[in-house]
Amino acid sequence: MIHSLVGLDLGLGPASGLHDGPLILQCTVSITFRTADPNIRIKTVNCIIEPMGPEDWEVVREIYLEGIATGHATIET
Repeated sequence: MIHSLVGLDLGLGPASGLHDGPLILQCTVSITFRTADPNIRIKTVNCIIEPMGPEDWEVVREIYLEGIATGHATIET
């Protein structure tokens, strides 16, 4: 079994978009995986979070439809 702990460190750098456009966040995500093995593995990933636009709709739609198909993006009572 794999458990993950996620730490998120948000920072505003030169690409933050604060000067002349929408806010763009730069962040570092650290994920710690713990398994039955006593070793702990940490993976750090740098990412940039930007606002979505109309050009992103097809990919968002695919993710949304996959969530409906699997039941992971629905509310069932």
